[in-house]
Amino acid sequence: MGLEWIFLQPLTWNWALIFALLMTLLIYLFLLYQFQTPVNRKQIFFMTTGIALLGITSASPLTSFAHLTFSTHMIQMSILYFVIPPLLLLGIPPILFQKLLRVKMVGYKTSVISLVLFSVLFLMYHLPVILQIISQYSILQKSYSILLFVLAIIMWSPFVSWQENELKIKRYALISNIIVMPACLMFIVLALFAGIDSYHPLNAQLFAQLCLPSAAIDLPVNTKVDQVMAGVVMLGIHKVATHLTVREKDLF
Repeated sequence: MGLEWIFLQPLTWNWALIFALLMTLLIYLFLLYQFQTPVNRKQIFFMTTGIALLGITSASPLTSFAHLTFSTHMIQMSILYFVIPPLLLLGIPPILFQKLLRVKMVGYKTSVISLVLFSVLFLMYHLPVILQIISQYSILQKSYSILLFVLAIIMWSPFVSWQENELKIKRYALISNIIVMPACLMFIVLALFAGIDSYHPLNAQLFAQLCLPSAAIDLPVNTKVDQVMAGVVMLGIHKVATHLTVREKDLF
């Protein structure tokens, strides 16, 4: 059974998550109005886009297509953890934090710790032994994904913080690239040297069990090339997201 299986499946939406996202957007707009917060129109655009992407990648029928190949899976992961968090953070005026929570942005050291934890947990998530355990328990898989998303939010916060100077942000960007890189390089190295058949982070059995439990996927994809592309795409998206986030923040 191949690609046609996907197209024959009923369109399924996670309506609970979609409702939660819509409520989040309404609360955000209400708070802007309630506190008469000065806001750049771009910030509303960033918040809306971030919420929309979260719905598309996590609550829409398109999530099935994200698991057709390893590279499409990593594109989904990259959007979830490298694109959506900075968009959401860019959409929140710093004064809103002060008025609503009376706290400053997350501390620099906390962000570095979150960055390290995220990279380690993300790497572990794609190890066969960990993936096999997670795939057996839906609640564990969802909890793991939520934890990664929370860590991603925290690790991206210095890029949009108005409290950090430019030099410190550039240094953090370098640290971020260095720490995230091993997880990306693992896919490339294993594909080039270990071989996709001997040691695949998402081997066929586990991949089908985790993503498409009732399907046997048989796609005409060069698995080695697909895995190398996954690592390259992940590195590229992280690098571009870092550059654009810093640039957009400086425009406000």
